[in-house]
Amino acid sequence: MTHSIVNIAYKYVIATCILTGLFSCGPDDAEDAQPVSALITIENISNETTYTGQSGSITLAMAPGLYAVTTSAPTMVFTPGEAASADIEALAETGDPVALQTTLRADDRVRSAGLTGDRDNVDYKENPILPGTKTVLPITFYPGDKLAIAMMLGPSNDTFLGTRAEGIDLGSLEEGEVDISSGLLTWWDAGTEVNEPLGEGMYQPSSMAGTEAGEEESGVIQEATLGDAERDIALPQVSDVVRVTFTLQ
Repeated sequence: MTHSIVNIAYKYVIATCILTGLFSCGPDDAEDAQPVSALITIENISNETTYTGQSGSITLAMAPGLYAVTTSAPTMVFTPGEAASADIEALAETGDPVALQTTLRADDRVRSAGLTGDRDNVDYKENPILPGTKTVLPITFYPGDKLAIAMMLGPSNDTFLGTRAEGIDLGSLEEGEVDISSGLLTWWDAGTEVNEPLGEGMYQPSSMAGTEAGEEESGVIQEATLGDAERDIALPQVSDVVRVTFTLQ
């Protein structure tokens, strides 16, 4: 039988109440629940057959990204339908999440904001997350907290993997290892540059020096699950590229 993390936290509160003689504990006492520890594992599961471009197989490397545990929804990382912030532009165009991490850490609604890659080499050019590699991230949260993830799809102009704007309700995840790759994560188009075919453009991380190098799009952040049909640019399924799992410690 599986149990949600919220139920586990409630059981901890009830046990604490009994041990301390506070037999009148009610639902409001859940606010005093102890933090829950878990592991988030992000793995690039793509291979040479996952995506074929105009000139052949494309390596679907991911850029180091960030994760944030927040106390409210939306998660403040980005807002669909609005222009990308400078922080999101840096993450989505060059694979550099540091500025966004700094901004989130200054927000009192954010419990924690960490990087998913090597802390000394946190952009795509220095430390791409290649097929077959993974990173394991420890997090601490309370019932009601949300999880946000954002990381660039390396061979693109401004496409990034991210949780949906409302974030993932950590309290609703079940005990044990839970795959959150499908449904809870999607591709987002930052809307800052005109898209080029994956792995075959002049203005992608392997061939550019920074943001604003490509043709400016002046668009808004929008879901990019179906790719850019007008320019015949397809995207692979998220679940074929990245596996993200949640495990209670």
